[in-house]
Amino acid sequence: MDSKDAMLEALTAQSFFAQCPEAVGVITNEGVLAASNMRFERTVGPQTLVGTDFLLNCISKEDHGRFKIAMARAREVARGEAAPSKTDASDMVEWALTPTVRAVSSIAMGNTGDFPIWRRMDWTVTVLDDTR
Repeated sequence: MDSKDAMLEALTAQSFFAQCPEAVGVITNEGVLAASNMRFERTVGPQTLVGTDFLLNCISKEDHGRFKIAMARAREVARGEAAPSKTDASDMVEWALTPTVRAVSSIAMGNTGDFPIWRRMDWTVTVLDDTR
C-alpha cells in the first residue's frame, strides 16, 4: 500500500469514527479511555473522560468482571485464537467473533456533564491491530 492509499484509509477510518451512529470509545489494554467519538460524548460522557480509567469511571463494579472477560475474548479474536465451534448456537458464534456485554450498568452524563445517571447499555468489544 503506498502512502496515498494509507492516507485515504486513515481519513476514511477517522471520518467513520467521528460520524459513527453508535457511541465508540477506544480503550487501551490498561483500561484507559484513549479516545471517544461525538455519539459517545453525547450519550455517555464528555471529552474530559478521555485519559481516565474507563471501568472505574463508567462501568458499575458488579459488571467489571463481565467486561474484562469480553476484553480478553476480543484479544483472542484479534490473535486468531477464538474460532467458534460448529456446534455452537448462533448467538455463541456471534459472541465468539464479536464479544458483546449486554445490560451493563453504565454511568451516563451526556455532553452537558449534568448529574450522572445509571443506564443499562450493551458494549461490543474489539481490539485494534496494535493493541493485541
